[in-house]
Order: sequence, then structure tokens, then C-alpha cells
Amino acid sequence: DLVEIVSLLLQAEWDATKGVAEADGAGHNDDVLFYAMQSPSCPLAFIDYLLKETPGRGAFRNHNGDLPIHFVSRLREQDMIQYKCDDCREAKMNELKYFFHRESMAQRHVLCEHCLGASEAWNYAEIAPAQKVRETTKALLMLNNKQARQINSSGELPLAIALKAGQSWLKGGVKELIEAYPAALSMKDAESDLFPFQLAAAFHGDSFAANKTEQELSILNTTYELLLKWPMADKKL
Repeated sequence: DLVEIVSLLLQAEWDATKGVAEADGAGHNDDVLFYAMQSPSCPLAFIDYLLKETPGRGAFRNHNGDLPIHFVSRLREQDMIQYKCDDCREAKMNELKYFFHRESMAQRHVLCEHCLGASEAWNYAEIAPAQKVRETTKALLMLNNKQARQINSSGELPLAIALKAGQSWLKGGVKELIEAYPAALSMKDAESDLFPFQLAAAFHGDSFAANKTEQELSILNTTYELLLKWPMADKKL
């Protein structure tokens, strides 16, 4: 069926990207949802389709003991993918709107805002590429917001995982995870023994980032928002 076909394609993409040996270690028996989340070419629409058709997938664990909420919390670089328009093939769409065809949810038919004609706009849905991680986090929490308090096999909460991966307040799922489980702000990370605001401040960023100033501002903003949500931070140290 459709899901099985797409699953095979996503696994093949993972093999080609990471190499067969590493892909075997990544877990070929994992549910298709995990491959869809990590794939740069898989549209958000397919993830939405999986979760709506089979909501139980949100409770599946992968070979590392991660729930989907833990897995998506680890993702960061995916937000920097530059999509290309299927018509003009030139537009770098990480900074532009992009659109997928509503009737082909499992197909990556993408148009930039310059190629989308007004007469057919009604048949396309608008998505911001930089929000794929955040929107997936929101979708998982809508199924069950108690997932925000679930630990993985290493004792890590999704919030701590997201902050250690460098997810920001504006682009990642940090805000949504806190709204679903505010108590996580007062919990130390099992691995580092740091509070969430400390994890955000300790993130060193990507040395290969194109705009390091923007990255530093993002780290500062995320740290500030975490402290703002927990005004007693200075009295807990």
C-alpha cells in the first residue's frame, strides 16, 4: 500500500545518505514515522497523514527506546534544508513560502510563491520549511500531550533533548514542550545535571553556521525565554 511504498523509499534514501553500514545500525525495523521525520525530502503532509490515519504510531518506540517525541526533539539541521521549486528549480525556499498539492499528500510536489498561479492557489497548502520540526512536535503533542513528560531509555525528557540538539524557541519545539509540561523547567537533565535554561545557554552552536551572529542571538533568546518562564531560576542554583 501507499505507506509501505513510501517507507521503502525513505529507507532507501537513508541508506544512500548515511551508508548501508550506518543505516543498518540506525534500525531498519523502526516504524516509517521515524524515517519520515528525519528525511529532508519527506513533506510534513505525509507525517500528518501517518498520525491522522494511525494515531498509535505516536506511541511506538524505535530501536534506541525513543518515542517519536524524543526523536523529533533531536532534529535540528533539517530546519536548514533548502527546498527547490518543482517548476523553476531555482528558488531556495528555506526563506520563502512553499506549497504542496493537497491531493498528492504523499508526493513532494512543491511550488514556490512565484510559480504558484492565483487560479490554482486554492488547491495548494502553504507550509514554512523552517517549521517542520515544530509542526511535527505540535502534532505529536496534540495526539497526547503527556508525551512531553515521557523519558527515554537514558532518562532524558524531550525538552532536554531538544535543547541539547540546539532547537530554538522560534524554530524548534521548545515552546510547545514547555506548554505541554511546564514542570520540565525545574528538572535537571539526567545526562548533564543541568537545568533547561543552562542547557540552552551551554549550547555552542554550529561552527559551520552561515550566520553566527543570528545563531548566537537565537541561543540568547531561547535562554531568556526559559528564564522568563521560570523566574525563580537564580534561587534554585
